Amino acid sequence: MRFALPALAAALLMSCAPPAAKMPDAAGPSGSPSLAHRTLRVYLTGYAYHDNSPARSSTICCPVLHKSAGGNGTYDDPITAAVPGSGATMEWPPGTRFYLPGIRRYVIVEDSGASRTPAGVEGHLDVWVGGKGAPADEVEAEMERITGDVTAELSPPRGRPVIEGPLFAP
Repeated sequence: MRFALPALAAALLMSCAPPAAKMPDAAGPSGSPSLAHRTLRVYLTGYAYHDNSPARSSTICCPVLHKSAGGNGTYDDPITAAVPGSGATMEWPPGTRFYLPGIRRYVIVEDSGASRTPAGVEGHLDVWVGGKGAPADEVEAEMERITGDVTAELSPPRGRPVIEGPLFAP
C-alpha cells in the first residue's frame, strides 16, 4: 500500500498555518474590486503632532516605510496617511499609495484612526501635516487649507510632479 505522505504533510502544515495576510490587491473601501491604478474622489484632512493619538507624538500604528509619521512627499518617501478603521478593518491596507495632485504629494497608508468616510466620496485620507514645535493655530490653519473632497490617484506610478517636503514647515 502506498501513502501520499507529501500531500498529507502539506495538508497538515496548511491546517496549522496562520491565516494569509491581506494582500495589496484585496478589496478596498465599499467593496472596490482591487487596488489597481485608478483615479477616485476622497475626503482629505490633515492630522498633526498636536492632535495625534497619543497627543504630542508622531506615533503610527502600521509602519511600512517610516518608524513614525513623516515623509517628504516623493514616490520613494511618501507622507504618512491615516485611514478609517483599525487592524483588519482599515479602509485601505497599510502600504497603499496615493498621489494627491492638489497638494502635489505622494502619500502612503501607515496609520489608522481617521474619522469615517463621508457619503459621496470613495475614501478618507488623513495626511500627516507635522507641526512639532509650531504653534497649534498655525498647524490647524494648514490642516483646514487642505481639507475637502479632492481627486486622488490610487496606486500611482512614479514621476508625478511633486513639491518635496512636509505639508507644514514652521
